[in-house]
Amino acid sequence: MSGCIWSLLFGLRCENAQQPEQKSGHPSPERHGCPGFFSLPVDIAAERLATYFKAAVEPMEVMARATGHRHLSDFKIDDLTTFKKDMAELTGVAYGGVT
Repeated sequence: MSGCIWSLLFGLRCENAQQPEQKSGHPSPERHGCPGFFSLPVDIAAERLATYFKAAVEPMEVMARATGHRHLSDFKIDDLTTFKKDMAELTGVAYGGVT
């Protein structure tokens, strides 16, 4: 498998990935600065972002319909509850646990 960890994880073309490895099999020191050498494929990144947003919004829409709302924008702060006391204190969302 060739390429740096950044290119493997994020599917970005890393220009450092083309450099040869040292005899020990470890990446050469020049490859360690990879985040500065990315060439972002904008079309692919836009498609992935759209897919992520669609996947994130779909369960929210299901929850909205299940609770009698027609749109996500119909949700109010009173519709939310948390079972974590610290989150309730930090966000102002109602605490639904036992005190």
